[in-house]
Amino acid sequence: MTVLQSFQLHTENIAKLFDINELILDDFKLSSDDYLDSSKMINGAFVAFPKITEELGMMRVGGARILLRKTATQEDKFGVVKSRQRAQESAEQANRFFQKVFIINGSLQATLSGKLEDAKKLGDSALMLADEKC
Repeated sequence: MTVLQSFQLHTENIAKLFDINELILDDFKLSSDDYLDSSKMINGAFVAFPKITEELGMMRVGGARILLRKTATQEDKFGVVKSRQRAQESAEQANRFFQKVFIINGSLQATLSGKLEDAKKLGDSALMLADEKC
């Protein structure tokens, strides 16, 4: 299997995982949860976070490709930048979901805000690394 074939297969499998996530949300009636706070939390955890993870993975693949070749084309750099932008957008979406959760149910803020802040710092550091290298 070539690197390109492996990358394409990975992309197809991740798309299938997103579809499975959506089916799980629908099957357990989580996508239409009656409680707005848990509905927003579910969207953050099962929609936005997986997208962030996938885009960071795509950035990693792009960086690895550049390192292997020991050179970076404009297309290579654009691919990393594009994944970085999508990761940033998904991170902002997750943040909006959880900020709404905290507005709706303030008691969850004490429980979740530290963990979310830790996750945000890790994601931000990955994005900053991409900024430095591209």
